[in-house]
Amino acid sequence: MGEPRFSLERKNFVLNLAKSITEKQDAKVPGLLLRLKSVLDEHVTMKGLAVRREILEYNLLKVLILILRQDYSVIDGQWETAAELAVILSNVICGLSVDESCRKKLEKEDLPKSIESILLLARHVYIILEASSRKQITSTEKQNTTRTLKIVIDSLLAICSTYTYLVASVLSSQWFLQLLVSDNADVAIITMTALEELVILDLDFPTKIDHNLLFTLLDELIYKLTVNTDLRIAMKASKCLLKFCDSQRHLVDSLCARYIGFYPLLKRWDGKGFDRELRQLTNILESGSCSTAQQQKQKECAVLIQATYRGYSTRKKLTRANNAFSKFHKTYRRKKEKQETDYLQTQYQSELYHQMKLKRQQILRKLHEKKLQELDILLASEVERFLNNEKAVAATNIQTVWRGHRERSRLKERQYITKQVHAAITIQRKIRKWLDKKAVSKQTLPGYLKPSGLTDERKMKLYHQIRQWQQQNPHLHALLPPFQLHLLLISFLMV
Repeated sequence: MGEPRFSLERKNFVLNLAKSITEKQDAKVPGLLLRLKSVLDEHVTMKGLAVRREILEYNLLKVLILILRQDYSVIDGQWETAAELAVILSNVICGLSVDESCRKKLEKEDLPKSIESILLLARHVYIILEASSRKQITSTEKQNTTRTLKIVIDSLLAICSTYTYLVASVLSSQWFLQLLVSDNADVAIITMTALEELVILDLDFPTKIDHNLLFTLLDELIYKLTVNTDLRIAMKASKCLLKFCDSQRHLVDSLCARYIGFYPLLKRWDGKGFDRELRQLTNILESGSCSTAQQQKQKECAVLIQATYRGYSTRKKLTRANNAFSKFHKTYRRKKEKQETDYLQTQYQSELYHQMKLKRQQILRKLHEKKLQELDILLASEVERFLNNEKAVAATNIQTVWRGHRERSRLKERQYITKQVHAAITIQRKIRKWLDKKAVSKQTLPGYLKPSGLTDERKMKLYHQIRQWQQQNPHLHALLPPFQLHLLLISFLMV
C-alpha cells in the first residue's frame, strides 16, 4: 500500500512544491526550489518532460528566473545555492517540450529574462570576487567563488546551446561586457572561454549585434593581447580573435585597417606556447585583406597537411628502419654466438683429441717399457721364442683389424644384395600365385559336376509328348514363331 501512495506523492510533487512556495517567506524559497534538482536528475525521459511542463504550468519557471535576482548573502548556502538554482533553471529550459504557442511565449518573455537573470547573478558573484581580492581571504574561498562563477556561466552556455539565437542577446548584455573587461585573470579567462563557445554556437552573430558593440569586443581582446602580461589571458584572447575572423571574413579587413600597429606588439608573445595562433594572427595582419588571408590560410592548411604526411611517412620509414636494424642486430648476434659456440666446440674437440693422443702415447710407452723389462728378465735362450710369439700376436691383431675393416666396407654391398634377394623372392611369390590362379581358371568342369544326358527311352517319350501337343494345338503351332514355340513347349514339359 505504501508504494502507490509514494507514486501519488511523486506525481503531485511539483504542485505541492508550488503550494509550499506560496506559503513560505522569500528567504525559504531557494531551499524549496533546490528540491527540483533530484526530480530533474531522476526523470530523464518522458517523466522528466512531464515534470518540466508542470514547472512551466505552475509558473515555477518564472519563480526561478526572479529568485536569481535577489541577494543570496543572507540565504543558507549563499551564492553556491544561487549557482545550483541557475543549473536547475538551465536544465528546465533545455529539456522543455511545448507546443508552438507556448514556445513563442517562452522565447519572447521567459528566455530573455532567464539570460538577464543569470548574467546579473554572474555580475553579483564577480563583485564578491573583486571585493574578496581586496580582503585577506584564503585561497580556498577564492577558488570556491571562482568555481561558482564558472557554474553560472556554464548554465548560461547550456541555454545558448539549445537556443542559439540568444547568443546575440548575451553578447549585447552590459553585464557580460563588464565581466569581459575585468582585470581579474580568472574572471577574464572564464568569460573569454564562454565568448569563444558562443561564437562557435552562432557564427552569424556579428550581423545580429550593433557594429559598435562588435568593435568594443574586438578592442577588449586586442587590449588583453597587447597590454596584459598574463599568458593564459593572452592565449584565450588570441583564440577568440581567430574565432571572430573565422565567423565573419569581412572582420579581417576591419582588423587590418583599425589596428595598424598591432602586428609588432604580438612579437612579445613569441615562444610562449601558442605560436600557432600567433602565426595565424600575423598572417591575417600581413595579408591586409580577406581574400589574401583566405589564400594564406589555405596555403598554411596545405603546408600543414603536407608536413603531417611527410612526418607520418618519415616516422613510418624510421619504424621500418628500426625494425630492420633490430632484425639485423638480432641475426648478427645470433651468428656471432653460433660462431663462438662452434669455435669453443672445435677447441674442445681439439683439446680432447690431443689429450686422448697423449694418453694413447703414454699407454704405448708403458707397454713398450713393460716389454723391455720382460726382455731383460728373460734368459738369452728364450728371447728368440718370445719375439716370435710377439710377432704372431701382432700378425693376428693386424689380420683381425683388416678382416673387420674389409667386412665393414662390404656391409653396404651385402645389404644391397640382401634387399635384391628379398625383392626377387617377393616378385616370384606374387607371380606363382598369379600363375596358380590362372591355371585354376583354365581347368575344365569336373565330370561329376556335369548334368547327366537323356536316354533313348526319355527322348522317345518327349517326342511323343511334343507330337501330341502339336496335334492338340494346331492353331498355336501355325501362329507362333519357332523360338516362342520352343519356349512354350519347354514350359509345358516342365509342368
